[in-house]
Amino acid sequence: FALLVLVANGLRSFPKVEKESWPETVGMTGEKAKDVVKAECKDCNVIVLNHFSAVTMDLRFDRVRIFVDENNIVKNPPRRG
Repeated sequence: FALLVLVANGLRSFPKVEKESWPETVGMTGEKAKDVVKAECKDCNVIVLNHFSAVTMDLRFDRVRIFVDENNIVKNPPRRG
């Protein structure tokens, strides 16, 4: 029993793995994809951009950029960064 408690306590110390990309949003409109991402990543700054938009190259794990085509459709999975 004591060993089981130690193992269970040790499992709680592992860091939580958060989602890094949202492949299920491919084919959705930009706003629908934004709603999906915001529902799963409440602390993320979610931005919908045209796929030709110029962006900064800094890496931020609290940011998700959603790139859409000329019809406002997501063509590639949005990801953190």
